[in-house]
Amino acid sequence: MSASRLRSPGYLLLAIAVAGAGVMSMMTSAFESGLKAIIAEARLLADEGWIMGGTADPTPDSAYLDSVESLYLSQDSGYTFYPLTTPEQFCPIVCSSTEPYLTFGESLNQGVNDLDSTIVPAL
Repeated sequence: MSASRLRSPGYLLLAIAVAGAGVMSMMTSAFESGLKAIIAEARLLADEGWIMGGTADPTPDSAYLDSVESLYLSQDSGYTFYPLTTPEQFCPIVCSSTEPYLTFGESLNQGVNDLDSTIVPAL
């Protein structure tokens, strides 16, 4: 009969370290390529920005855009900011009388689609 052999704890730690280094190497490479893609896409949109309103404010007016720009964004950014219309509902708490009633989740999903359909064509 053969007896089972136990490996030393040092061998186990070495195996874990080697496996971890391989995983970290792959993650670093994927992160770097992903970061390069994001930077390239950001450069394409380097002079445009969109500002969305908050709940119950589906289309920000120029006063809102000016406030957001002066409070949170650099004045010398060189960007041109545009309002982005999104549903901004939270029915039954905050509903729009001129639009179909949307729950928070439905409003959020529609807002993401609106944002995506605005930004992706610009890329």
